[in-house]
Amino acid sequence: MAECAHDTGRRIEVSTAAPRKGLDDYYPTTGLLHCFAHAEVPITFGSDAHRACDICWNIREAQAHAYDCGYRTFGIPHLTGEWESTPLA
Repeated sequence: MAECAHDTGRRIEVSTAAPRKGLDDYYPTTGLLHCFAHAEVPITFGSDAHRACDICWNIREAQAHAYDCGYRTFGIPHLTGEWESTPLA
């Protein structure tokens, strides 16, 4: 799956929804996120927010999690359709 995502130019969204809803891991799960990182599949972040108070919920922790999985950058989309690569701190 990770190789296919890389080869077809896909991007992975790390979602904070699962921990916000009381689940133990992010989506994609830690093991799968390691595979995506190893395959050099770019990532972005989302919160699957349906309420304003959930927008960017726990985003810094999700970014730290992605860093721990091997990522050093993430993408920010622009209205033009272009993506800006931003370092994970």
